[in-house]
Amino acid sequence: MTIEEIQARLCYYDRRNPDGYIEFLCTQIEMDGTIERELSMLTDGRRQGCTCDNCATGRAELAEIIMAYKKVTDFILSTIENRLTKNNNQC
Repeated sequence: MTIEEIQARLCYYDRRNPDGYIEFLCTQIEMDGTIERELSMLTDGRRQGCTCDNCATGRAELAEIIMAYKKVTDFILSTIENRLTKNNNQC
């Protein structure tokens, strides 16, 4: 599963969700031409009490957990790679 697929399962109003964020803004611009109110609804995480499909089914919470684990895993792999490279250069 790619990071984009995981992000698509975040809260519909989360700025990191490429499907929800873009689709939401485009719909609002088509409806009334203004986006100020809609921009204020977007968040950097799950909205409190959100009932979007991803939040209601628990996908947003699981996506957040997967993304956190991915950050940790990427850091660990990077650290291991750097140490191996450093050790190989010393030989």
